[in-house]
Amino acid sequence: VSQSRYMFDTKPNIGIMSINVRDALKENPNVYGRIQYVQKSILTEDIIASVLDLDKIYIGSAIYETANEGGTSSKSAIWPDYFWCGYVEANPGLKTKSALVNFRKSNWGNPYKVKSWRDEEVDGKYIEVSTFFKGKVISSTSGYIIKNCAY
Repeated sequence: VSQSRYMFDTKPNIGIMSINVRDALKENPNVYGRIQYVQKSILTEDIIASVLDLDKIYIGSAIYETANEGGTSSKSAIWPDYFWCGYVEANPGLKTKSALVNFRKSNWGNPYKVKSWRDEEVDGKYIEVSTFFKGKVISSTSGYIIKNCAY
């Protein structure tokens, strides 16, 4: 019986990390040592993806304001110091394996709901487009999360 070198059912192709994890990777001498004579010395998302043997890396960098109204500005990161990697099928189907899938609500084949109206006060026409998603874990053995990895 041959063993896979991955702990997954399939080889991971997507990675998702916070900006803190990305910054920790930039300062890691092991990562920097792998690219310093081959690539330019600045770690971009593409270089991080190639070092980690992934097709794509997504960096979560959103922040939110935690100060009370009228107080001094205080910002906190939304993303925890986690790194998730797994296999996500580009075109999921019924018999395909994927860690995550976005299901989209469809109205008779159209995934978008469009409303338009005219406002005479501003002499303009408004168009509103909406869609609904629901993310689902399909194969929990096709993804893995590493917690607290930005130190």
